[in-house]
This record gives sequence, C-alpha cells and structure tokens, in this order.
Amino acid sequence: MFFESKPYKFSIIMAVYNTADYLSESIDSIINQTIGFENIELILVDDGSSDSSKDICLSYHEKYPHNIKYIYQENQGQAVARNNGMKAAKGKYLNFLDSDDKLELNALELVYDFFEKNYKNVDVVSIPMKFFDRKDGEHILNYKYESTRLVDLKSEPNCIQLSASSAFFKRKAIKNFEFDTELVVSEDAVFVNKILLEKCRHGVVSDTSYLYRKRTSKTSTIDSTLKKKEYYIDRSQKFFKALFDYSKDKYGKVLDFIKHTVMYDIQWMFDISDVSDVLDENELEQLYSILHELLEEIDDSIILNQKHPDRSLLKSILLFKHGNTETIKDTYGNNAKIKVGNYIIDELYYHIFYIDAVEISNDNLKILGFLKSFFRPEEIKIQAITYNKTEFLKYWVEYFNKNKIVFIKKEFLDEDGKNIKDYLLHSNNSYDNLNIAQYLKCDLNFNYEQTYNLKQIEWLIKKDLIDLEYYNKAYENISILYAETCGKIFDAEKMNYPNREKYHLNLNFNPNYNFELSIPLTLKESSEIKIRVSYDNINSYLDIAFNYYSRLTKESFYSKKEDYLIKFEDNTFTVIPYTNFDCLRFEKENINHLISKNESSLNNVINFRKQYYDLFYKFNNRRIWLFMDRPEIAGDNAEQLYKYAINQNDNIEKYFIISKDSKDYDRLKGFANVVEYKSKEHKLLSCFAEKIISSHPDDDLINPFSGRYEKYFNGLFSAKLCFLQHGIILNNISSWLHKYDKFLHLFVTSAKKEYESIFNNPYNYDESVVKLLGLPRYDNLDKGNEKNQIVIMPTWRRSMREMTESEIKKSTYLKKWNSLLNNEKLLEYAQKNNYKIIFKPHINVNEIIHLFDLDNVIFDDELSYQNVFNESKLLITDFSSVAFDFAYMKKPVLYYQWENDDFHFDLTESYFDYEEMGFGEKTNDENELIHLIKKHIDDDCQMKEKFKQRVDDFYRFTDKNNCKRVYDYILTIK
Repeated sequence: MFFESKPYKFSIIMAVYNTADYLSESIDSIINQTIGFENIELILVDDGSSDSSKDICLSYHEKYPHNIKYIYQENQGQAVARNNGMKAAKGKYLNFLDSDDKLELNALELVYDFFEKNYKNVDVVSIPMKFFDRKDGEHILNYKYESTRLVDLKSEPNCIQLSASSAFFKRKAIKNFEFDTELVVSEDAVFVNKILLEKCRHGVVSDTSYLYRKRTSKTSTIDSTLKKKEYYIDRSQKFFKALFDYSKDKYGKVLDFIKHTVMYDIQWMFDISDVSDVLDENELEQLYSILHELLEEIDDSIILNQKHPDRSLLKSILLFKHGNTETIKDTYGNNAKIKVGNYIIDELYYHIFYIDAVEISNDNLKILGFLKSFFRPEEIKIQAITYNKTEFLKYWVEYFNKNKIVFIKKEFLDEDGKNIKDYLLHSNNSYDNLNIAQYLKCDLNFNYEQTYNLKQIEWLIKKDLIDLEYYNKAYENISILYAETCGKIFDAEKMNYPNREKYHLNLNFNPNYNFELSIPLTLKESSEIKIRVSYDNINSYLDIAFNYYSRLTKESFYSKKEDYLIKFEDNTFTVIPYTNFDCLRFEKENINHLISKNESSLNNVINFRKQYYDLFYKFNNRRIWLFMDRPEIAGDNAEQLYKYAINQNDNIEKYFIISKDSKDYDRLKGFANVVEYKSKEHKLLSCFAEKIISSHPDDDLINPFSGRYEKYFNGLFSAKLCFLQHGIILNNISSWLHKYDKFLHLFVTSAKKEYESIFNNPYNYDESVVKLLGLPRYDNLDKGNEKNQIVIMPTWRRSMREMTESEIKKSTYLKKWNSLLNNEKLLEYAQKNNYKIIFKPHINVNEIIHLFDLDNVIFDDELSYQNVFNESKLLITDFSSVAFDFAYMKKPVLYYQWENDDFHFDLTESYFDYEEMGFGEKTNDENELIHLIKKHIDDDCQMKEKFKQRVDDFYRFTDKNNCKRVYDYILTIK
C-alpha cells in the first residue's frame, strides 16, 4: 500500500517490441537508480512482441507489482505505445526510455534536482547521449552540455533537442501533446519541439548520460526505416514541414532553433547515398521539391554551421539549394574559387592530389590518382609536365649565380644588403656582377665573383651560408617556370571509378577526377615530372599525398621499377636510369631522412633498411619469385602453379610464403622452399623479388610490411603482382578488385564470359593485364577417385560480421542450412545408399561453425578443397564459385537459393544467369532439394547432357595446361 499512496517522482514509459536480448539491461538501469526505485513508476507497453519480451516484462511486473505496470497492445508502433503509456502515467516527470537503451544510475536523481530548482522556468530537461555496443563515443549534439544550465533557444538556437528518450518532461506541461502515430521515425523530434516552442528554453544536465545502444545487427527502428518510403517523403512533410508550420502559426515565422532542428535531420537524409531501391523517379523528384522548399527558408549560415563531420556534404546541400555556382578567377593569386550564394565553397589551390599507384610499364611512367573538388571534371585539366633534369640543373646553376645575394642568409648582410635582397625576392629582377662584398657584415668563405657549380652550391649549404628555406622555395618556383617554358605536357586520361564517388540522395555534387597519367621515358635521360591542375589558364601545382597501398610514400620516397629508379621529393617525381650506385645512394638518403626524424619508434625500420643496404649486392642480381595463397592456408592456385614452377629449369629462385602456424606449413616443407609469412626473410626477399604470384591480391595479405609502419617500407616493395585468382569471378566485384587499389600486372581469367565481364565493369584494367589462361588448380581436378560422397558448400554472408551469436542463430541462413544438414529424409536416404555427407562451407563460416548442428554430417576444416572436389559426387551450394570447380569435371551441381536471401552481391549485375547458364537445377524449397538429391543418387550422380553442354560452352580451356599457360605468360612480363 505504501507504493500506491506515495506519488511517483518519475514515470518511465518504455515501448517494448522484440527486444528480449536487451530488455533486462534497460529495466535494471531503472530499478537501480540512486533516486530509489520506490520513487519511480515503470510502464512497460508491449507493442505485440513476438519474441520473449512479454515473459520478461511479466516477470519484472510480478517481482515489482506496485511500481511496474504492464500494458499489452496489438502491434501499432512505438508512437501509439508511448501515447498509451502517457495515459497511464502518474509521475511528476516523464521519460520515454527505449527498451534497448539504459540510463546511468544517477540520471533521475540529478534531473529531479534540476527540475525542482527550475520548476517554473523549464518544461524539458535533457542529458548527454553516449553510444555503446556497435559504436561508442559521444553523440554529435553533446556540445550543448558544457555545463548544467538553462538554455535560451532564442539566443542559442543551435542547442537543439530531438530525442524524447534522453529528455525528461514536466507531466503538467505536456497537456494535449502526443506522439504523431503517422510518423515511422522522428515522432520524438516533433513531440519535443512542440513543447519547447511553449517557453523556448530547456534545461541541460551535464553530469550523467543516456546510454544509446547502436545495435551490432543494425536492427533498431532507425536502422530499419531507412529502407521505407515513409522515411523520406512522409517525414519531410509531417516532421520538417509540420514543425515549420507550427512555428509560423505560433510566432508568425520559423524560429531559428526550429530551422536548426530541421536542418540537423535534413543533413543526415542527404548523407544517404542511394535511395533507388526505395523511391522511384517520380517520388525522388517529389522529395527534391519538398527539400528545396524547406531549404529556401533555412539561412545559408545555418546550413553551413551544422556539426556534420563531412563539410563537403553541407556544401553539397548549399549547392542543392541554390542550384548553380559561380566560378571566380583569381589571376593574381593563381587560384580559382567556386561561389554559391554569398559563400566560397571551394578553392582550387587548396586541394591535394591523392596518388594510388606510381608504376613503370614498357618505358612509360604511370601515375594513377584522383582529385576531389567542387570543380566539375570537364572544367579542369590534370596534366603532367616533364623536363630533362640535367638541362634544368644547368639553368638553375645559372640562376643561382645571377642572384647570389638572394640566397645568402640575412644575418650576414647589412641593412642595404637586406633591402636589395627583399627587392629581388619580390620582383622578377635579377642582377649581374653586383658587388656583394660591400654589403657583407663579416668575412665569409664565399667568393662573390666565382661562378659556383652544383657541388659547390651544396657545399655552401652545408656551411650554413645559404638561406635554405628560400633556396628550396626558389628551386621549386624556378623548376615550375622552367617546366612551363621548356617541358612537355601530357594530359591525364579521366578514368571511370564509380565506387569512389560520393552521392547524396542519388546526386553527386563534387565528383572525383580519377586520372591516369602516362609519360614516355627515355633510358638515356633523367626526367623530372610535376603534376598540375588547370582551370582556364590558371595552373596550380598542388601538394601530393600517397594512399597507403601505393608503392611510394613520402617516408619511403624511392622505388625500383623495371630499368628505372623513381624518387619523390619536393612534390616532384624524378626518374633516372637504374644503376646499383644510384639505388644505394637513394637508400642512404632515405635512411638518413628517417634518422633525422629522431623517433625511437623508427629504430626497427632504420635497422632493417640498413640491413637491406648491407645485403644489397648479395641479393640484387638474383631472380626471385614469391608464391602465396592465403597466409594461413595453401592448396589454391598459387600452390598448384608453384608445383609446376619448381620443375622448370630457368635460374629463377622460387619461394612459397605461408604462416608458420598454418596446418600446411609442414606439408609444404616436404617439397618447397618455404618461407615464414612476415618473417625477416620474407621481408628481405620481398625487397628483391621480381614477381609476387598470389591467389589473393589484397595488400594486407601479400605485403609483409603491411600495418602501422608500412609507409616506411613501401618503396622497397616493388615486385610486379600476378593475380591468379581464388576462383572464377561470378559477380561484379570491381568495388574491391580495381586498378586504383590493386595495380596488377597479370589478372588471370578462365572463361570467355568472365573475361568480358572485366571490361564491362569498372575494373579499369586493359587487355595487357587481363588474360584468359585458366586457373592453375584446375589442372589437378580429377574425378578418378570418387567416393559415395555429397558435399554441401554454402558461401557466407557479409551481414554476419555485424551480428551477435544470438542474432546469427535466428538468421534465415543458419536455419536453412541447419535444417538441410539434419533433414531426416536426406540422412536416411544417404545412409541407405552408403553416401556420406560432407559439410565444407566458406572459410569465413568456420568462425561460427559451433552454431551449426553437425552431429549427422562430416565436418573437418583440415580437409583440402581439392580432395573434396575430386572425391565427392554431388555438390550442393548457394552462390559459391566452388560450383565452377565441380562442374569443370562435369559432376552435378544443385543450387539452393531461397527468396529474400541477404546475399551480399547484386545478382542483376552478374553476367551469370543461373537459369540459363547454371550447371544444375536451382530450387528455393528444401523438400524439392531433397527430391533432386535422391534422383541424383539413384542416377549415380551423373551430370545431365544439357549441363555438360553448358560446361563446354563456358570454359575456354579444359586441357589441363593452365599452369603452363600462366607460367609462360609470367615469364614474358618484364
């Protein structure tokens, strides 16, 4: 009776829907509040949950019957649940805690104290939001919680509040306000801000937090609603426009804090790149029209002052609002600017060239990279200017000798000398035979009448007589001047790389200029190459940065490429003919550069590079090829090709790279030159290797230096990469396997359709790289050792990376395959006909293999794929490319593909049609699949003639000479 008679300080209304995994945590965070649970009324509104949420709610209600209420409703949505909870609430203050979130234990006590002190002045109090689970850290709007205080929204309009969960409300102030039941999301923001418009102020309590769960599986309401039409058009009208109209009705205008509130949410809508699968063209145009109308009422300054981490997104929204730009030429500053409204949103001069690859192929220097800006690619040009380094150095020496006073340090000059120096620095004038001696403050070991050569100039620099900062700046400026008057210009080719583009609601406001420069080289010459961007005769030589996978960096600034050395220094590429002397000279410079950083963390890097220097002549003339599959497992195309290669007498040293922890390590030791992955030996061999021959092209797998210190070694790792493939490419994987990320020198394909697909999608390789040669491992496929054996080989799903184990257990993927593996009809028929069932899923599935019920099948992760292919009579898979290996031997395949599968490739982009090209029957029904398996067992698992014909039509080679073809081609790569 005590609890019934005493008024509650808080009513916590919790809408519950299928959150059984998190619900107890949320409830416990209320029960354990420091204010005392006897002061709290917890109202659990079950919105028709289908999991065990109801049982959890009832168990807590039974334990705390006086202050935990349970209300059940048919599924009608969170807004209805909250409204029903409000009708039952008796507390002085209300909160709407989400059933997967939590409150810090002191939250209610601190909020209550603040409310009581400021009761007449405030109706709403909020606390900071902190993320946990999939994401941690602070919410982007937490800047307003610098201290516990009252916020006047008219003077601080950016201190907005959107969440009803992290806010607390005076029950008497809510009046007739309710959550809008027609909104699928954002009903919070409308509810909160209508209340805030009453007093235009709210309280913020800084010393506690609302703990906001970002679910690992991305199954929260906000995550799921992004794929609903209502999130876009309905929300724009019933949230954005409705709040604007409400403010106009109340105040005759849209208050700035309402503009900030709506703009905050608009920016996140624009952060969604593609909505093609949600809105059709007419709906998208309708959305654009509504957003245009709203943005017309939002000041440009409010748009640009949002806290979004991507400033280019806000500029894109501004561009969307105004619809056009003005380009302003700044000839004096050698710059071009883009203006939208009254704001400059971009300047050409301040951009950076990002370099993906620097390679030499057939006496052509290839520089691949991109420039991202608001300048349209068709408005600008990216160009390389190359000039003869020897001729330029003559020009530079002449310039130095004509302007010696400019380079002398000011501290050695009297005032007249300093004035002359300043005059010359800021003009295009030079002098001849000016008597420097009369302006010197002291005697210097500097013969002002002498004409200095390059070595003597270097000597002056070492003697600290020369102003090195100006010397370097002048060198750069004069080199640009020389390049533009004496150099050759090469225009970049624009490359299509859609995966790098950033879209906002299907619109691209600042497209990348993806470029490839090709500069012819001459072995007898030393060349200097600079890169510039040009807009209407304004040329800007931008800074250059290297992406981590490029084989050149500012920390490892030179590299061996074919018959050349490339060096990067002072934003300039220098290419000289290769000599051992110059290679060691560059290496010594690189070591000294790293030493000059004086960082103890680089000691191991420096020591390794010193060892490389000392062993240079021991290794440099050896021909070294490195073979590898995955670091942890062999048995793929690289191993098969390696077995062929070691029998070729061609004076090439061949090594197989694999982790010492791999089960294959000892097996390979029996016949191979095995080198431990990422060992010192592996790293050293990589520095001198001609070729890296691998079934996997990812830098973090093949590069022994990958990781934190990779940038200090990249220039040393210059072998040509020959990609043997892991299997036949079935889908469009150009977002991963493209030239800008993996600069391949050989890209093996096996089927004509596969070969053609590489050029039909933006991989950006040409015919000189992509070759139709056949997978080496196919040479070892042999159906002569068949057993009565069925193998089930599903591929994996990327979505499982972000699922908890309990979520994977509930997934369709696990349920479907588990059901098949334990199907009584299948098991009985297999046993009756003496067939074994092998389960051999994608290697990534092994991480969750304990979730499968494998009592009735054979699972052994040490079984080699090759043996499984050769020994099994029938394959069951979904989308795995292992079907190509199996069908290659003309053994039957069954495809089990159910509807609404979350397979991570868009099958509409694939050249492979399972109905027209598949090597076996396809079904989405388990019973039909069992029927098909039985029929195959009855027929001794013979492939039907129509599927045999499809195999013949698909493959280019079935002669078991793939290893020879691939190896012979690799020999031809320079």
